[in-house]
Amino acid sequence: MVYRTKPDLILSAGDWDRGISREEFEELLKEVPVLSIYGNHENVEVLRQLRNPLLENRLV
Repeated sequence: MVYRTKPDLILSAGDWDRGISREEFEELLKEVPVLSIYGNHENVEVLRQLRNPLLENRLV
């Protein structure tokens, strides 16, 4: 969907734990910045390590 719609940004309300692997998330971040609110279904350890290369390496 990202390749087809080419959004400027993905704003997420969370629930990243099962839908995407770390490798897939890193590939996604190469295409579009992601800003996410951490919730009760997050792998926070991984999310805290991910950076947005298109947003001056800010945290996800």
